[in-house]
Amino acid sequence: MMMLVAIAALAQAAPALPPDTPPRAATVAPSATGVEEARRLLKAINIEAQYDQAFARLIPLATKQAFDSIKDSTKVPLKVRTFLNEPGNLDRAQRDFADRLSKGFRRRYPTLIDEAARAYAQAFTPQELESLSAFYESTLGKKTLTVLPELQNKMFVVGGRLGVEVGQEAMVQTLEALLPDEKVTS
Repeated sequence: MMMLVAIAALAQAAPALPPDTPPRAATVAPSATGVEEARRLLKAINIEAQYDQAFARLIPLATKQAFDSIKDSTKVPLKVRTFLNEPGNLDRAQRDFADRLSKGFRRRYPTLIDEAARAYAQAFTPQELESLSAFYESTLGKKTLTVLPELQNKMFVVGGRLGVEVGQEAMVQTLEALLPDEKVTS
């Protein structure tokens, strides 16, 4: 009986979640029904098109970073560095790499989708997944899938512009703090 009283007291002492806090993701073993509902949801949200868009942004960055790290690295054979520094070769190598990277990711979409389905099935109940699928299969859900990426792209531009402004302000303030006798301008 004392144990029940202690548990009840601890439960009451725990801070309540703020009213706007969404419930946390479930962490249960995904059921076959859950995985099937997750696959339906992934199809409804056109996950492959989302992967295509994500990789279209990622691959140019990954390509640039990969070649920036090797073209002048002494850890890379001289023959490779020499080749990459000859006119046109770096661009050609980057295009080839990006193409192979893109095709490699595309071949792995089934694996990505399998993993995503299991993760969704672990985070949501089958009923929640069914509700999400129904929403994204609806007219409003389809509009959401079209409009949200457009809004995110617009906000990406705004975020970039604000990032430049904030970065410039932070640099001026940092330099003024480090060099108080100097007048720093942006």
